[in-house]
Amino acid sequence: MRVHVGFEDHILFQPVESTVAGRPLVIVDNLAVGRIVGGTGNVLQVQVFTRLTSEIVRQYSLPPITTALYPTASLAHMIEVVQVDCCISVLRPSIYDVAYVMPLAEVESGLFNMSGCYNCFYTRYCLNGTGAVLANYAAEYYFVSRPVEPVSIRLFHSLNHLSGMMKKALYHQGEAAACCRTFRFYFSSEAFCYLFHFLSGVSATSSDARKQAVTMYYDSLSLEAKSRHITKTSLRIVTKQGLQRMQRMLGLGVGLGLTKKKPTKKQPLVHCTEGSYLTSLELGEVIPPELARKSTSKWMDDCVHFIYTEESRQLSVSLKYSKLLINNKDLVLCRIATAEVHQQVIGGAYVSSNFFYNGELLTVIRIGNEYATCRYLRDDDDSVTSGQWDTIDLPLDVVHNCVASFGR
Repeated sequence: MRVHVGFEDHILFQPVESTVAGRPLVIVDNLAVGRIVGGTGNVLQVQVFTRLTSEIVRQYSLPPITTALYPTASLAHMIEVVQVDCCISVLRPSIYDVAYVMPLAEVESGLFNMSGCYNCFYTRYCLNGTGAVLANYAAEYYFVSRPVEPVSIRLFHSLNHLSGMMKKALYHQGEAAACCRTFRFYFSSEAFCYLFHFLSGVSATSSDARKQAVTMYYDSLSLEAKSRHITKTSLRIVTKQGLQRMQRMLGLGVGLGLTKKKPTKKQPLVHCTEGSYLTSLELGEVIPPELARKSTSKWMDDCVHFIYTEESRQLSVSLKYSKLLINNKDLVLCRIATAEVHQQVIGGAYVSSNFFYNGELLTVIRIGNEYATCRYLRDDDDSVTSGQWDTIDLPLDVVHNCVASFGR
């Protein structure tokens, strides 16, 4: 499949030279990143990006990317690039794929779902002129509205939305709920062709024409029932290889989730803990013979099933998954190495948490192995000036229950 890229598209290409303007050009898997700025016929003019190395950071005294400020961008599998004010000529056959070069603000906006995608990068700066001055990368460039957006931007929006929907479907599921979720939404035909091209070699596929009943609404205020032919294309992923290819395309977190409650204002951060349930696509090694012979056969085991209706541009996604009790962190880390698994906190209380106990308001000031030291909070309390606090030691499990029910 050839990607029909054009002006202002970001691309991954196979470079003839390994350096440009004295800087290394190869970004990942012997491929380089660039933005098409001109060209005719089979020759394109590409403004290139290079990896932002520690040498560049030290040379221009740039602020580092920290986990606390930028938790997504600071992950090891996210590569930061910097735009160089240098153009090279590239032949169209050397284009390997489109590339997504994201401004840092977009990566950390909460709307970015494709972390770990092999052709996704982020950027903060661009080298101007001779490369002696660094300027902020125009964050509005990639997402500014245009009459016709570049294909790389259109594909990113569609696939990023699909990735977010698939992640959301596997989170917040009750322990007794059925392990199946289905959703549908508008999906452009070019995005599905791109998805089909990536996944067709590692999945069971089929395409057939069907009849569908429709209702016609006329301006004469009359209605008529008719039937029409529609084309449905099926793409079913049932193997680990297919899941890995999908995660390479849509992000590392696709196909995994937790049966946790949604975060709230009181508890904005929810951790993966031992004792909770992991929702995971547990797939086999090879495509079963019955699906290889007839891809439309009913399948009851874990899978991802895409069904695309070309006429209405509707993509239906069905997820069948398993729920696994997290007994230890290795169960999670073997599926996604970047996960953080916390041990279940005994009692669950934390320092400075408030709660009611026997009609009195208390706050936790210290937590031990079995007991928590708590201070009474009274309206007439003069402990701030006197320094004499009225405290009590309570069992940790009692404090946990009180903290959990506080404010309900």
